[in-house]
Amino acid sequence: MVIAARLAARLQGPVVGIITGCALAVYHYHIHYSRIGINNIADPFFMTLALLLLLRAYDRRSIADWVLCGIAIGVAQHFYFGARLIAVIVALSIVMMARANWRQFWRDHGVGVRRLAGAALITAAPMIQYGWRFPDEYNARINQTGIIQSGWLANELAMGGNLIDILASQFWRAMLAFNVYPDRTVWYGLREPLLDPITGAVLLVGVAIGLARLTNPRLFPMLAWWGSALVLGGALTESPPSSQRLITAAVPTIFFAALALVVLVRQLRRWHALQPHSTRLAPALLGAAVAAFGAVSLKTYFVDYAPQRIYGGHHGIIATELGIIARREFGSGWRIYFMGLPEMSLTFGSTRYLAPDTPGIDLPPSDGDPARLLLATPDAAAAFVALPARAHELEPIQAAYPGGTLRAVESPVGSEPLFWLYLVPRERLPAPP
Repeated sequence: MVIAARLAARLQGPVVGIITGCALAVYHYHIHYSRIGINNIADPFFMTLALLLLLRAYDRRSIADWVLCGIAIGVAQHFYFGARLIAVIVALSIVMMARANWRQFWRDHGVGVRRLAGAALITAAPMIQYGWRFPDEYNARINQTGIIQSGWLANELAMGGNLIDILASQFWRAMLAFNVYPDRTVWYGLREPLLDPITGAVLLVGVAIGLARLTNPRLFPMLAWWGSALVLGGALTESPPSSQRLITAAVPTIFFAALALVVLVRQLRRWHALQPHSTRLAPALLGAAVAAFGAVSLKTYFVDYAPQRIYGGHHGIIATELGIIARREFGSGWRIYFMGLPEMSLTFGSTRYLAPDTPGIDLPPSDGDPARLLLATPDAAAAFVALPARAHELEPIQAAYPGGTLRAVESPVGSEPLFWLYLVPRERLPAPP
């Protein structure tokens, strides 16, 4: 957030920088991904850091900043495959900086550029050699999600789809993720676009300003970042918009919205230049706009989204509630017998994370043989957990282990129980034959 504000300020001045930092701090999309531990969230940090160091190096003619930029590029390669885009954006930005006068640029910055490249190669060397030796593993994620690499596009064409229509749909779904289309994954699962309608419209104005000044080296890096993130992380991957692949676009998105807001307010101030107190108009409007965005964004996340328990899907709700109960009521003196297969397994991470001391096993469907369910042993109290689809299988368990307690665990977001619990104390379990 602070780094993003400093980058935006170096690109377009302190006002755009302050708005970018403040808006990013309260942006629900950014807040959500700052709270979950996936590798994707490293991409916007390293991209922001690398571009800030690049601009500092260019402005200050600082060899140290050129080297640090290269280190940021190289270190980023050890996190997520999206970081490969950083080297491309930095290289394109250098070309844009140099296009006005190549010879002068190379005289002023040639040593710095070479040291950037050397620092990037040295710090990225372990990943480079790994990619050279094991290309399939190195490109595994791209091979899984890319529409060409995974075979998805070929399959769509084999089913009678039109190439132009398919690619157009992919493109528009990705490019309008912040304006029209909701997330299609359980990583976030917000049931509306990633920006509210007003901010989304302001974003489009900002992008139009960037496109109109495409060759401006103070706008090109953000424009290249935003566009390439939406194309490579959206249009060319399966099921766009998938929010976890577009998180890197959050920073340039807020930057362009802030840029448009500042440009519009400055224009409004020019129209009212002859009015009294016009000098106070711009700060008041900008402050009100940021405050309004923050109020809408925070309400979207904490009031509207969070209570729905969408993140992780229905299985995430089940695993979380079971983990809370196991941590609060069971402990190491109990064993969970989970009756969720084939729909769900006890290996779902949330339960293990919340209740690491409570062991458990999956009970497969009985398929007419109740003996397959009667595996409890008296070394630990038994907690039989049955999802609604298998609740009927609790009957033979109750008959075999009488004296337990049956209760339904209600869903926090629906009317049907999440699961049924049948708790049997250790003394009620028969000794093994």
